Amino acid sequence: MKRYHYYYQNIVCFDKPVSYHFFKLRCLPCMAQFQSIIKESLIVNPKINMNIGIDSFGNRVQYGQIVESHDKFIYTAEGEINQTSYVIFDKNIPFYYLAETLLTKISNSMVSFVISLKLNRINSIIEKVSLLSHSIFSYMSYCPGFTNDKTPAQEAFNTGCGVCQDYAHILISMCRFCNIPCRYVDGFMLGIGSTHAWVEIYEDNHWYAFDPTNDVRVDYGYIKIAQGRDAADCPVNRGIFRGLAIEDSKVSVCVKEETAGVL
Repeated sequence: MKRYHYYYQNIVCFDKPVSYHFFKLRCLPCMAQFQSIIKESLIVNPKINMNIGIDSFGNRVQYGQIVESHDKFIYTAEGEINQTSYVIFDKNIPFYYLAETLLTKISNSMVSFVISLKLNRINSIIEKVSLLSHSIFSYMSYCPGFTNDKTPAQEAFNTGCGVCQDYAHILISMCRFCNIPCRYVDGFMLGIGSTHAWVEIYEDNHWYAFDPTNDVRVDYGYIKIAQGRDAADCPVNRGIFRGLAIEDSKVSVCVKEETAGVL
């Protein structure tokens, strides 16, 4: 078992004051078999009383409203978790983890890419996904700014450029084409940076995780926040407000292993 400390902050600035700001956050680690929460805190500024709940995908959500006029919205999550190896036992698979979505629709060129890998020669789903993930990593170039949160997998694949969200959507598209149940996951990764996205795939009553952006099968150091069919199901921050304002976000994430190491 390993222990990790995480720090996440998002500073949202509005170019003009807004009011009646309704928001829904998914920024605290989820309850999962491989990770347990030791301590956590969530601070929102402007300060309000927040509500907590669970969405239809089992994700923890924190939501509320800021009635007063404000030009900044800052939320900071910090805490510690324990982790074992990233494996989740689950006997039930919702049908929608095999269903195509707008963001994970597969194209003819993607189908040709999958067929060229000759996955039918491989029996193990883990090995099939390992090859798919590695092939996507080799094919794609990590290019921030070329895509956004509404870019579908086929568009990112056609350009060969994208970020972790696009890598994850492409892997999901190809897995579902191969009839492999899978889901989109977002959270924090060991190190300093921003939020990250990866994929969980299902084999023999267990979910296993793959990160095609970094060409690894996930074991330790990935803190799971939320899951869904694609990125649209589990945004870290979603909301509406009154006012004609343009918003800009600055996200900071830091995850480090505690010096105690293995407990």
